[in-house]
Amino acid sequence: MLISAVRLRTRMARTPDPTDRAVGLRVIIDEMLPFDDDRRLTSAATTALLAYSATEPPAAEIMRAAYAGAYTFFERAFDREAAIGLYAVVSGLQGPLLLGAVTPAQAQVIVDAALASAKLGT
Repeated sequence: MLISAVRLRTRMARTPDPTDRAVGLRVIIDEMLPFDDDRRLTSAATTALLAYSATEPPAAEIMRAAYAGAYTFFERAFDREAAIGLYAVVSGLQGPLLLGAVTPAQAQVIVDAALASAKLGT
């Protein structure tokens, strides 16, 4: 999933402790979810690319590389299995949020539960 680096830096600068990994992770997760028009557009584009990738091997290679990069990023805070699981939960919320099948409040509860079940590394 693509996220805006400018938005991310701006949000992190407004946090009480921009070096807090747990806060940073939550900000990144929130940026990945389509909670506003900008993020809805990004999520819709990502979902379209994923669908296209299901039938086009070159596009699938790009998506696999993107997933690998996301897993590696999440592994900064979690072990490999937890990183993959957490990313799956977050990316799996895109479609339901885009369609209104899950509310932002419900998505936050789901993400909170996923974060609670994963152990934040040191």
